[in-house]
Amino acid sequence: MFGHSHNKRARCLFFSLSMLPIFLILSSCSVPSLTSFHIGATKTPAPLPVTSSLNVPICHLASCVNFTPIKGALPFVDTGNNTHSFLSFDFDINNPGAVANDYDFVWNAGPYQYQTFRNAKPSLLLSYYITAQRDNGQFYSQNQINSLSYWQQVHPDWVLYKCDRQTPAYEYGDPNVPFTLTNPAVLDWQVANYVKPAEDFGYDALAVDNVNMENLFNACGYYDRPGRWVQRYTGNVSDPQWENDMANWVSRMAKVVHSFPRPMMFIPNYSTGAAMKSATAAQEVIASSDAILDEGSFTHYGSYRLSGKAWVGMVYFIDSIQEQNKAFFSVNQYKLKAMTSDELQWIQGSYLMCNQHLEYLSIAAARGYGHAMTPQERIVPIGHALGEMYQQQSTYWRDFSNGEVIVNPSSATVTITLPKGSSYVDPAGKPVGLTLSLPATTARILFKKA
Repeated sequence: MFGHSHNKRARCLFFSLSMLPIFLILSSCSVPSLTSFHIGATKTPAPLPVTSSLNVPICHLASCVNFTPIKGALPFVDTGNNTHSFLSFDFDINNPGAVANDYDFVWNAGPYQYQTFRNAKPSLLLSYYITAQRDNGQFYSQNQINSLSYWQQVHPDWVLYKCDRQTPAYEYGDPNVPFTLTNPAVLDWQVANYVKPAEDFGYDALAVDNVNMENLFNACGYYDRPGRWVQRYTGNVSDPQWENDMANWVSRMAKVVHSFPRPMMFIPNYSTGAAMKSATAAQEVIASSDAILDEGSFTHYGSYRLSGKAWVGMVYFIDSIQEQNKAFFSVNQYKLKAMTSDELQWIQGSYLMCNQHLEYLSIAAARGYGHAMTPQERIVPIGHALGEMYQQQSTYWRDFSNGEVIVNPSSATVTITLPKGSSYVDPAGKPVGLTLSLPATTARILFKKA
């Protein structure tokens, strides 16, 4: 996850698909099944072992998309054509004005960079960054945090401890003191010190980091004002009380940012981990939010490529968020020393499979946030989707106005045959033959030959 230091992010995420249908909440629009979108030559879906069916009617028509989910807020940009990028942090951007037009959203636009971004591109969505339950320092300088002894003296009932009742439940090794989620005074303090100043400053959204449905750092309880121990959690990673408290905090904070004269959007970096995505608390977080940022996405925090049911589940999850007229910000990290064409096509191809007008992409080296993306990482001139993702030749396909995207999320190499008479080139402009081999967990982006 994004830490306060921005350098301690890796953690385990176990994707649960036991309640996959919750991802597929059907809209009121009536559309055909996915198989009816097939174009060109006759295509007979060949079911993969990773999923039983893809014939799910979901409304993804442009007329079903509301680009301004909160009245009075700056609208989202329609991402239905090519790829659309967002910037994850800006602390290594020396000239914001030079890169502003490359992006549609900035996750954490620093106050000192804000005006340059705004002047360069007025439609650029700019967010102010806080964490859900830690001391975030000062509005202009989030590195100026208060010590544990300060908080123990000023607000001892705010400090959240582990079950030994002595060790604060520090997150990601950061020294920022962790706060209780349930104390109304904590939320009031966050609003007064960060949220209201951000609204006054002109920010479009509140970017909230570490909205985790797991009790990752074994928080257990706190001391009330008289000094009595109050045990709130078990200390276990999976804890329904933690899930409910996180969802309640999100709901209360989202209502605050939505209530401003110029409403701000609420955008969490949200992770369920091993918690059920279908759980009431998890769904409450999504319902309260205007967009979801996922730091794991298709490369699992830079650790590995999602495969099988996990990959399919991520596609469905991203679809379901957009279906609710909420944007999805997909962060994909890589551990390689330099980005390769193979890695880039995996990330971009996976993104294109589920971009339904409200998905945005960020690509970064592991622990490499804050850098501008290269043109190759930002731009895929594939055009607009002609239909939904479908199965063919043991792979997943999606047809675009300027090409084809094919993904093999399985653990085996698959050889496919392109339609006779087709003529494609790869991203480097090299002609592609009619037979194509896709190793395990790879994607290929093919452009129509001019």
